[in-house]
Amino acid sequence: MPRTDRDINRREILQGMGAAGVVGLAGCIGDDDDEIEDDDTDDDTDPGTDDDTDPGTDDDTDEEETDLDEIHDGGELVIGLAENIADFDPVSMNDTTSGMTVRTLLYEGLTAIDFEGDPHPGLAEDWEQIDDTTFEFYLREGVQFHNGEELHAEQVKRSFERYEGELREPDVYEWYEDSEVVDDHTLEVHLSQPDATMITGLAGVPILPDELLDGDTDPDEHPIGTGAYQFEEFEDGDVFRASRFEDHWFEGSDSVPETPPIEEITCQIIREDASRSSALQTGDVHHSFGLASDTLDDFDASDEFDLTSTPAGGYEFMSYPVQFEPWDNANIRAGVDRLIPRPIIIEEVYHGWAERSDLPFAEISGMDEFIPDDFREEMFEEYGGYDIDEAVELIEEGFDEEGIDAPLDVNLVVNADNDDRVQWTELVAESMEQSGMFDVELETFEWTEYVARVTGPGSEENNEIVTIGLSAGFDPDSFIRATMYTGRQTPGCCNIHHYSNDELDDLIETGRHDPDVAFDTDARAEVYQEATELIMQEAPVSFTQFGTEIDIVRAGEVHGWETHPINSYKIIKGIYAPESDQVAWLDPDAA
Repeated sequence: MPRTDRDINRREILQGMGAAGVVGLAGCIGDDDDEIEDDDTDDDTDPGTDDDTDPGTDDDTDEEETDLDEIHDGGELVIGLAENIADFDPVSMNDTTSGMTVRTLLYEGLTAIDFEGDPHPGLAEDWEQIDDTTFEFYLREGVQFHNGEELHAEQVKRSFERYEGELREPDVYEWYEDSEVVDDHTLEVHLSQPDATMITGLAGVPILPDELLDGDTDPDEHPIGTGAYQFEEFEDGDVFRASRFEDHWFEGSDSVPETPPIEEITCQIIREDASRSSALQTGDVHHSFGLASDTLDDFDASDEFDLTSTPAGGYEFMSYPVQFEPWDNANIRAGVDRLIPRPIIIEEVYHGWAERSDLPFAEISGMDEFIPDDFREEMFEEYGGYDIDEAVELIEEGFDEEGIDAPLDVNLVVNADNDDRVQWTELVAESMEQSGMFDVELETFEWTEYVARVTGPGSEENNEIVTIGLSAGFDPDSFIRATMYTGRQTPGCCNIHHYSNDELDDLIETGRHDPDVAFDTDARAEVYQEATELIMQEAPVSFTQFGTEIDIVRAGEVHGWETHPINSYKIIKGIYAPESDQVAWLDPDAA
């Protein structure tokens, strides 16, 4: 009987493996649905909102409401950021760093997403579903952009249509057909097909002012939105600054003030993990994340820091070069999957700050409705787990089918800016070599270069196994569409090696767009469980571990911080999220 991750002998993996090297910092590619978080809607749920619904006033929040009298107004929050900001234009942003520091601070969409993945009014104060493919959105009146323009419906229409032909086109055009401006504050949107994720997805589609839409100003030079913060400065590879937007539309609630208490945000780009850790310890920065896992226990145990964490909506994975022989052979891919020492990765690299990734779906809010625990275990028992004998048997069968001899030369690539990812990639490389089936060469790249290499034009032409992370959303579609759907082949995000499977494509489309399925949780669950088994059999990518979103702030200096499950929303949701009754502030006397 094959061994599973639960009964693997730790010493078997560690013997013969040298210590994994450590280099740098964190980084994930962004899915349109990671940065556009998704949720499902049941048949009997009206995707619109009640007339009296307003962000920041939910009665069912699990968090205690903040006493506004306790909040100090003012101050500069300094964040230690691991990667450079690659892009300021929403239609071409292709990484979560740009999303979390630019899109979510400066821009807003028609809806907003809370910590559970539920949609709330954003720039649209309400909406109504007319039929399966028609929605009417009612915009807030008096909303100002950072340049003083007032929000109107034509800007929304043009912001949607600006995505056509651009890198992030699927963010909109997987559901958008056209729209009609009814009046200055009413827009009727026509979908090309029913879409289970559209309402929540709108949170990640920023609305731009005429100045940017007309081309008078380049968003890469000076981004302008309606967000709670406005652009001040960007020095490439060094620093990004934003200041509080005093004319933000939110009018305040019993627990969230009408503008963010923190007046300025400075993101210092500090690539080296040790340098960012040191900056936290010396007080040069107030907040950071993505630190190497072997430092987290010390931060967590220290009274000088507050560490907040939550299961993450994303995973680390390996993408196989299926455009090249013999990687078009599923037996070889499945064999390598069984060589991944997941329990040792969790223990030795992540020090317990991650979870075994047995399926493509993380266990975050609402996912158990689609992928229950008993199904997870069933799939893992049949397809998962480290088993060197079964791995070699599968690989040898694949080699025989392809007429090649072992060892096969293999290239693995990884971004050097992420300590943990480099370490687990080295463990996988050594496990592959220890099997006797492969000679492995490992190459590292700085993050910005890496993103261009693996998601830009020609990524599928590189005969290399890519290791990287995906920050997905609250909906199962966001976990599998980005990396395995034919329509998401690069350039863009994130089908890196252009895997294509008609059966899987049909399941992905059915789960999100079929009107008899898309709004029925039970029907969607059947679809995603069928897709899961097909993915496990085909192994176009290998999932290594689900992450944990972790924020570290200086205790006593930063108050009220909460960690959002989705990486691309990390900064703004921790600082100021009226739809979640979430607000953070600084104590000027604690430094």
